[in-house]
Amino acid sequence: MKKLNFKKLWIVSDREKSARIESLDSPEVVVTSHGVNRTGKSSFIKSLYAALGADPKKKNSDWEELEVKILLEFTVDAVSYFSLRVGRNIAIFDARGKMISAHYGVTKTSDFWAKIFDANIQFPGMHGGLVSPMPAAWFMPFYIDQDTGLNETWASFDGLNAYKAPKDTLIDFHSGSLPKEYYLAKAEKDIANSKLAEPRKEREHLVFAQNKLKALTLDSDLSFDPKSFEVEIARYLEKQNQFNELREKVRLEIRELQGARSRLIQENKLAASTLKELDADVAYLKKIDTSEITCPTCNTVHETSFANTLRLSGDAETCRSYLTTTKEELRKISKKIDKKSKEMGAHERAASEISSILGEKRGKLTLRKMLEHESRRIAGVNLDKEKKKIDVILGGIEESILAASKKMRENNDAKRKAEILEFYQGKLRAFCSELNLPSPPEKTFLKLRPVIDSTGSDLPRLILAYHYAILHTISRFSTSVIAPIVFDTAQHQDQDDTNINAMIKFAFEKRPKGTQFVFGTVGLHDYQYTGATVVSQKKARLLSKDVYDQAHVEIAPFMEQLMASE
Repeated sequence: MKKLNFKKLWIVSDREKSARIESLDSPEVVVTSHGVNRTGKSSFIKSLYAALGADPKKKNSDWEELEVKILLEFTVDAVSYFSLRVGRNIAIFDARGKMISAHYGVTKTSDFWAKIFDANIQFPGMHGGLVSPMPAAWFMPFYIDQDTGLNETWASFDGLNAYKAPKDTLIDFHSGSLPKEYYLAKAEKDIANSKLAEPRKEREHLVFAQNKLKALTLDSDLSFDPKSFEVEIARYLEKQNQFNELREKVRLEIRELQGARSRLIQENKLAASTLKELDADVAYLKKIDTSEITCPTCNTVHETSFANTLRLSGDAETCRSYLTTTKEELRKISKKIDKKSKEMGAHERAASEISSILGEKRGKLTLRKMLEHESRRIAGVNLDKEKKKIDVILGGIEESILAASKKMRENNDAKRKAEILEFYQGKLRAFCSELNLPSPPEKTFLKLRPVIDSTGSDLPRLILAYHYAILHTISRFSTSVIAPIVFDTAQHQDQDDTNINAMIKFAFEKRPKGTQFVFGTVGLHDYQYTGATVVSQKKARLLSKDVYDQAHVEIAPFMEQLMASE
């Protein structure tokens, strides 16, 4: 079981320029106002688990207007961490103040707590599916809030409605009735089940293919005998090689001829275009009367001499001669391509020869049928090998499912549950006696999450006895986590002096051994304790301007890392 303790708390309001710094490094911490109400005592206490992402069900609107930043130093199995809460943002830091993770929203911290508590588990969700434990789920048994905690069981935290039957689910988990090992095994089983679909589908495809092959395959006693067709096989391989060589040779020659033809076609188009332009220039020079002509593009003056006209005419004749030559070459190349294409008929002849070889018989069996049968047989053997490989995979997955199911049964054992219930009942009876409840309703003892509907001053004492009975059950049987017990004020329903003294004494002295205890009260009724004290006596003045600068400096490195991560 993991153990969490509080060490130190910083609360800073930049809006009010005020702060509070308190050491919590003590087994017992009393937060008191020494008889004065509305000093912010409860806001201080609510901030403890809120810093970890577990919000109380009831909040103070005036406190929320201060827009406080909360930094809590805590330990898990003596390893220090820091949690910074700024609005909906939560960041976790290691002992040196280096940020481990930052999250927007308390639900996003579930991965951190799963890792830190070594419990990557999920509970059934309210709307189906599975939901990872949020901070309120981890710390539900350990907080009794002054506003709701002694009016109803497990009602101090907000956000528990994400789970199906949340109180029953979480009490079964924390008490050890369905411990984390059960949920870890369930997660293993769910993961294994999710891996079954793909190999099963693949196996179905293989079986379908095998059945198709069987329907096309000859009698099962037919075996491939290469000696029976030794000559035919040699001829088949020879003709097949000739066929492949001929096809490849003709393919390359046709590709080369087609490339040459494409180049000639392009050159022919270019020559024809050039000839058209030269003929136009010659015609134009013959028409004009002037001895000079100015270029419309660059304004260069050119002589329209007979020599220039003659030169252009010569260029045109050269183009005509080239066009005549390329047309002839194109005709020859096209003829060669046609000839090579006709040679593809040799392919047909080769294919026919191969077909006739395959059709040659030995008795009622042809080589073709023999080869087809052998091909299908080999394909069937390969399919069977693949199917066996998949069967091995499926077998491994199914073994994992069976092993996980066994772990689930071992951790959902009726005998173990009966032992846990009996232990709880014994503790609850003893604690009722300690709190002056001689005849509690018998239905309170029937299950770990009973309906408690007592009235008057008995109700807070019965709920306190019940909470502590569950806390001892957790300490005895659970493998999840033990966290500080935070109890904000025992004064509910006008307890008389005898009962309030009994409640305070009980809360301090009957908690599970080794647990940290934070108790909020306006007064201790002369009860003597050893531990730290947090005093808040000024009306609506939990925070002080005197320590703001110090707190602001100390929290700044954490804030800088959080802001840099956004």
